[in-house]
Amino acid sequence: VVFNLTDATAFESDSSVATQALQWLTQRDRWITRSTTQRQGKERYILTALYLATNGDDWKNTYSFLMPDVATCAWGENPGPVVVSPPLNCDGDGHVRVIALISNDLSGYLPSEIGGIQSLTRLELAFNELDRTIPSEVGMLSQLELLELTMNRLSGTIPTEIGNLDVLDSLNLADNANLTGPIPTQMKNLTQVGQLQLRGTNITGFETMCTSPSPLHVFFVECIEECSCCSGCA
Repeated sequence: VVFNLTDATAFESDSSVATQALQWLTQRDRWITRSTTQRQGKERYILTALYLATNGDDWKNTYSFLMPDVATCAWGENPGPVVVSPPLNCDGDGHVRVIALISNDLSGYLPSEIGGIQSLTRLELAFNELDRTIPSEVGMLSQLELLELTMNRLSGTIPTEIGNLDVLDSLNLADNANLTGPIPTQMKNLTQVGQLQLRGTNITGFETMCTSPSPLHVFFVECIEECSCCSGCA
């Protein structure tokens, strides 16, 4: 399961997130048993990797993450009085559908393993301190409807694989000043997208979306270049 998600070279270092996540599952976790399905084990590994890659011990609220006797879906319990919705939401079979860790002091990076949560419909990590690039594996999230990464410190370009997200409705990458490069032409394939937020970035090539067969209802960008279909620029 693990090796289908993570490059084997990632386990060569004892300090890597992949190694630490695997060690936690094999040495400390007490929830996984012989009756645990492969998919349940995989999602637990992915969320462990997410916690470690984003410096979970420093989160504003760690909820019940990495409690060894607690079911994966219950890791989002104990949200506290000010949290409107839990950070994890699962379907009736216990598979993760929503990850919402907004304004929770996440730092570090979004690990590539995130692409293995096949039932994920919403990934909301806005108002944190995430850096590095958006992993191309995000394009494997075939059921993703909302990707909310605004107000982080992401860099690099938008991965072309985002064009694979057939049911994506809303993409918000605003206020990541180090995001650069043109909008991938593959994003024209996103026929369900109604909202695209790119203001506060250095992303260019807005006209790519203006030629999409499905017009955007909301399209805000940085005032870097002309855009014939944008809702506005800042």
